[in-house]
Amino acid sequence: MIQVSKPLCMTFLASLLLTPIGAIAQSSCPTAAMLDGDGIRFDQDNGDYEIHSMASNGAVQQTTFYDGDESLNYVVHGIHVLQLSSIENGRVIPDSLWQFVFEMPIADMPAPIAGGSWSARTTQIQMGETQVENVRHRWGALTSVQFGNCTLDAIPVTAKYTNSDYNHTEEMLYFPDLETAILTAYSDPDGRDDYTFVSVRAE
Repeated sequence: MIQVSKPLCMTFLASLLLTPIGAIAQSSCPTAAMLDGDGIRFDQDNGDYEIHSMASNGAVQQTTFYDGDESLNYVVHGIHVLQLSSIENGRVIPDSLWQFVFEMPIADMPAPIAGGSWSARTTQIQMGETQVENVRHRWGALTSVQFGNCTLDAIPVTAKYTNSDYNHTEEMLYFPDLETAILTAYSDPDGRDDYTFVSVRAE
């Protein structure tokens, strides 16, 4: 049995007492470095969840599990969509593949900055059909979001998508310390869906 001297033990206990509880809790929060490992998991209040990890092309790979269905998406900084697809038996369903081609390389696509804005044009490709779409981003003021014991800085993102047939708006929260984002609302002429996330952790 290892013996710990009383002075050393008392010093250790004192250091714990002097460490703010918030700092102890924050040490268990995920970091952007975890994207290069098994990823970061975000859970919703209804049991749905998604896992974010870093893809080889520099985009964030999002594996989502919603209503029992699995999807695989590639999104730069968690906000600029490159590809959406549904997964069945571990494989992409071919007619679900939806690609978005921007007029710039991935490396030039910006991460949100508080109070900023950004716009671009993309070409959508699905089942051999193409369509041009305009994208406009508005980035809000820096705020903070609580997930259990974790408090994360966040930048609200509003992205409006417009093409000749359809338009919709996505609301997201970008986390600078995680270098990714979550979708919190989706609205179009038919209505609005909100998504409530309750926890975040290393996968």
